[in-house]
Amino acid sequence: MKASVPRAQIHERSKAWWTTELITKSKAMKVSQRQLKQSLSPESFAEYKSRRNIYFHSIRKSKTEMWNKYVEDLEGSEIYKVLKRVHTSRTQQTPTIVYKGRTVTSFKDKAQLFRTAMFPLLPVFRSPSPTVHKPAILWVDVTDKEIRDAIFTSAPNKAAGPGNLFFRCLCFVYDCIPI
Repeated sequence: MKASVPRAQIHERSKAWWTTELITKSKAMKVSQRQLKQSLSPESFAEYKSRRNIYFHSIRKSKTEMWNKYVEDLEGSEIYKVLKRVHTSRTQQTPTIVYKGRTVTSFKDKAQLFRTAMFPLLPVFRSPSPTVHKPAILWVDVTDKEIRDAIFTSAPNKAAGPGNLFFRCLCFVYDCIPI
């Protein structure tokens, strides 16, 4: 295997923060991961989780130490390269906005324009004129017997209307209410 798979060669773009300590912690994490797959017990999960957290914490620590060493070794104006790398401008200014012939450039004006464009004033409601009369609906009187017949002759497992209230429930309620 060693003849067909070449060993990693260290060069200037290699991970300088990678250490032999990380290799041993990586192997320990993978061993506990394999044990977890075999036994699936809470103890093996806790062991795997502990080793995984130690491994990733070690990576973070190694990278931080390497960065601090890099910054400490800088001389003269090289420090400005670090500042340029660290303090990148992440926010961009919104461009000038033109809406209905109005051009705005300041943040306050843009915010006000967005508010008026996205949330316009609600239209004013005007009640219909009182001259239009609709004919009144004539309600027919319904007797208790008609209501009882309508409820008890319907299928008990069916529901009438969007409330999904079964007729069996209506029958029970009807029997409980004194008339």
